[in-house]
Amino acid sequence: MPFDLNIPDALTQYLNAQALNETRIRLESYAADLLQEASRLETTSSAGNGEPQITSSMIADADLLLRRGYRQGRPNYWLIAGKIISPIGALATGFFTDAEKLKQPLMLAAFIILLIVTVTATVLVVVKE
Repeated sequence: MPFDLNIPDALTQYLNAQALNETRIRLESYAADLLQEASRLETTSSAGNGEPQITSSMIADADLLLRRGYRQGRPNYWLIAGKIISPIGALATGFFTDAEKLKQPLMLAAFIILLIVTVTATVLVVVKE
């Protein structure tokens, strides 16, 4: 069943055509997220007997969860990789700190590259969290 949303003209009178289109896209996206979250809530609360039924309280709870950001999104694989690389890189950098090994050009280059990768991964993890 189609669902139409009517917004009073007084609220949209200052929007140009692009802003109005963007508003429509964002509202449709939020509606899809809201219904998906309400469906998830219904699935967790139902016993599995009969047809699923989403109630008004589930819609209200889903709205609250979405607005407060409690819904977990997809895992960011780059962030997970950074969390793994950061401590391993720090440990490996510690093994290269021998002054005799750093006198060799190849070992020095490896140390610098490893240090750059470790620092970059650590900074990205801190910034993204």
